[in-house]
Amino acid sequence: MDSRSRKNQASFVCTTCGFHANADHNAALNILHRGNTPVVEPQVTVASKRKLHPV
Repeated sequence: MDSRSRKNQASFVCTTCGFHANADHNAALNILHRGNTPVVEPQVTVASKRKLHPV
């Protein structure tokens, strides 16, 4: 991240494309998108195909 993208604590402005947003909201979106991206491709195994029954 370019240090010039943070003019103040509350705002974020991309120095490459000009995108601007509240810094906290932008960070939350980045975290959300990273959480939805698998780090490793899940492997399908026989154990993962078993149905789980609630206790």
